[in-house]
Amino acid sequence: MLKRDQSLKNSDTISYVLRKGFFVKSKFFNIKYIKTSSNSFKQVVIISKKKYKQAVERNQLRRRIKYILRKHNIHNLDIQTTIIPKRYLDNISFQEIESDIKLAFSAIPTT
Repeated sequence: MLKRDQSLKNSDTISYVLRKGFFVKSKFFNIKYIKTSSNSFKQVVIISKKKYKQAVERNQLRRRIKYILRKHNIHNLDIQTTIIPKRYLDNISFQEIESDIKLAFSAIPTT
């Protein structure tokens, strides 16, 4: 998992990223991000109860996304980001989710 200090926890910060952040769309996810001046990556995965009724499903998807971020060193970017699934991803394979997240984060400029 990602380190505990790499998650966005403050609701004011999360709402600021959602309001003012840059937008990246992918096949399965909407990603909003803000560049930060400090050398820190912070993220939050927002999953709706409307799409995922059971907490087990929501937590499993969060764990998968965080694992992908760590595996591909996406946490080395200097951004604060929110990741929101577009639709129910139960029938989608892990490899498809992984390639979609990699593609979405490659669209974010690094400088």
